[in-house]
Amino acid sequence: MKRIKLNSKILLMSLALSVPAALLSSSYTEETQMSFWKSVKNYMVYGTAKRGESESEIVYTIYNGERHINPVHVTMQVLLEAELLLSDYLNIDLAPYGVPKETEVTITGVADFLMNHYETELIGGKEVVRLGYHFDYPIYDLKAPWYSGMAQGHATIVLLAAYLITNDEAYLDFAKKAVAILGIQTTSGGAMIPLDDGTVWFEEYADPLKDISESPRVLNGHVFAVDGLFFYWMITKDTGVRMLLEKGILGVDRNIHRYDAGFWSYYGLKGNFAHIGYHKLHVKQLLRLKYYADYLRISDYRKLQKYSKVFVDNLDLAPLGYIQRMIFQRNNLVYIIFSTNFMFWFFVFVVALGFLGARNASLKS
Repeated sequence: MKRIKLNSKILLMSLALSVPAALLSSSYTEETQMSFWKSVKNYMVYGTAKRGESESEIVYTIYNGERHINPVHVTMQVLLEAELLLSDYLNIDLAPYGVPKETEVTITGVADFLMNHYETELIGGKEVVRLGYHFDYPIYDLKAPWYSGMAQGHATIVLLAAYLITNDEAYLDFAKKAVAILGIQTTSGGAMIPLDDGTVWFEEYADPLKDISESPRVLNGHVFAVDGLFFYWMITKDTGVRMLLEKGILGVDRNIHRYDAGFWSYYGLKGNFAHIGYHKLHVKQLLRLKYYADYLRISDYRKLQKYSKVFVDNLDLAPLGYIQRMIFQRNNLVYIIFSTNFMFWFFVFVVALGFLGARNASLKS
């Protein structure tokens, strides 16, 4: 009877200790575990762990068992390399988002793919190139074709880098047509949303058939579009692009408080939280925007100053942010990671406490 009571105490103590241990370990190991669980999810849903297949410069993304071209995935193969090339050429001290991976895919190869795959269109009498997504995206209720300011920004950077490498004006002309989409409203087929405060937002998930009030206004996607505008202005000194660039930077400054979740940041304005990778990206992007603002001598950006520090401080409060996401998050991955860690710690504590209990009992006897 005494042994049964001892086992009950071990179980209760293990339960009590496993909850905080699981919260701590989940918040600080989320990024590592997420890659594993995403691979599992992709395999179960799409039949492939990577959810994509590559053929030279083309990256096919799997949706509903079919292969589709995702322009962001195509350009991201060489995006970091292209940014570093542009930064070195322009002699600007811009912190990179990461380190380029070794790949046989080239900047000019991706740029050529874009030029060969996407056609010039006329919108409002202006020649543009839209990198359309030709598959539905149920998460935001998007029907093909839809467009992305993020894709246009990425493509602009790759095309500019190809221009520097080859000095071929065709790449620069195509970049001009790609960046032009950021100056056209989503309702007219572009990727820009005019805001009431006189600034603008570049939509990552732009659907010309949707009212702008339905826009998710994803933070990272907007900043990636701003990146494209910045590099294009640096190369061309286009005054119209500079005006749009400043409005895009101030669009974040005037609205960044809406992405503050308390102990974490929001991915967009649909109430969905950023996971750890996106939160870290937000920190880097706000620092970039501060750099752009200083470079352009924009003085009135107080919120950017404030929230870049707030988002950095939130990384030190990761467990609280994780608890917040467990309560309000729509993504079940946070529960899966927590449950996995909880089971691990419960097993550890049961074994450890059981060993200590048995050891104490033997010493008494």
